[in-house]
Amino acid sequence: MRKRVKDSSLNRSDDLRQVFAIIAIILGLGAVTIVRVRSSMPIMVPVPPDLAAIQEGTTESSVRLFVEHFGVKLRDVTLSAPKALAAESIQANYSGIVWPDLLSVWMKDPAEAPGRLTSSPWPDHIDVASITLMNGTTYAVTGDVAEVTSNEIVNGGVADTYQIFLTVENSNGKWLITDYKDTLARN
Repeated sequence: MRKRVKDSSLNRSDDLRQVFAIIAIILGLGAVTIVRVRSSMPIMVPVPPDLAAIQEGTTESSVRLFVEHFGVKLRDVTLSAPKALAAESIQANYSGIVWPDLLSVWMKDPAEAPGRLTSSPWPDHIDVASITLMNGTTYAVTGDVAEVTSNEIVNGGVADTYQIFLTVENSNGKWLITDYKDTLARN
């Protein structure tokens, strides 16, 4: 009888080990499934409008989309970088959307260019306030650059804004920023 009790307790230990192993496997599979589901969820990041589609338009709405496209580019131009890197970033991000003469001025003196002045807050987008037709191909645009921090990315909202004034011209079927002013105090 004593032998039977010992065999029985061995079976219980083996049974418990098997149950724990099955539970561990189930928990592991559940964790993998959760990670897969979370990683497949879309991340909401503003996508700049397609520049080629914008360039085809000749209306006020095309100007608005073009300026909004420019606004998304602002965050990618780090003006606090060394001058050569800032100039390279200006060229890479603004070429094709800024008049070549203005682009050249900004590349020579990045402190005069629009972009990211500090690590936080940084420019997130442009809210267009008004678009005024100046002549058949040129528009005056006013608006606000909305700046955000990590807090606004998580919780929504805007950390700060500053006003901008742009001139946008359609030259040979292509929109270009020909003038830019903002209300930031620059050193």
